[in-house]
Amino acid sequence: MHGLATHYIPQRRIPAVLEALASLEDPTMEMINSTIEQSYYEPEAPEPPVALTGSVRIALDSAFSHNSVEKIFESLETYEQSSDEQVRAWATSTLESLNLRSPTSLRVALFALRKNKGGGLLDALRTELGIATALCVCCSLELYIGG
Repeated sequence: MHGLATHYIPQRRIPAVLEALASLEDPTMEMINSTIEQSYYEPEAPEPPVALTGSVRIALDSAFSHNSVEKIFESLETYEQSSDEQVRAWATSTLESLNLRSPTSLRVALFALRKNKGGGLLDALRTELGIATALCVCCSLELYIGG
């Protein structure tokens, strides 16, 4: 068992599932599974994703080919000035989304993606575990030192 999700529970149902799980006395795996089984459903077919083809795909590949977050932002800002409306809209939307994230999380995510390029799932999970562990240790040291 790899600990990967096997059921989809919509966000609106999660509080009820957590409450039902918390109310179980001496829960067994079967009891937990039965409780989850009662609350999950197969997700509806999602809307087809926006096709990232043509000029948008070229812009995406170019913008995200850089090895620094700063260069990626510069590239996206350049594409915001594109004469191609689709590229301009994509660049603006992407920048808005990236600006909602912390600079540190963007750098860590970029590092993880570059480190695992061409690797498998197990390598990616190991890298994520290593990064999470390092961040927890770093934050614990900061709290201990008083930073």
